[in-house]
Amino acid sequence: SDDAIVSKTLDGIITTWNLSAERLFGYSAAEAVGQPITILIPEDRLDEEPAIIARIKAGERVDHFETIRRRKDGTLIDIS
Repeated sequence: SDDAIVSKTLDGIITTWNLSAERLFGYSAAEAVGQPITILIPEDRLDEEPAIIARIKAGERVDHFETIRRRKDGTLIDIS
């Protein structure tokens, strides 16, 4: 897929990371898998992660989410 596809546990640990995620975020799969998803979240947006996880645990769908994430080099990127 040309889309970055990242899977994580309900504890926020990255479990899968495709080639497009490598290109977009700058981390190889070996660097990212096993790390907390917060490696991608800017400090001023860290409150988003617990809110998303709470919605998923409550059985809600998160259909479309627009935010900002951080690449390995520290640059910020708008994502959906």
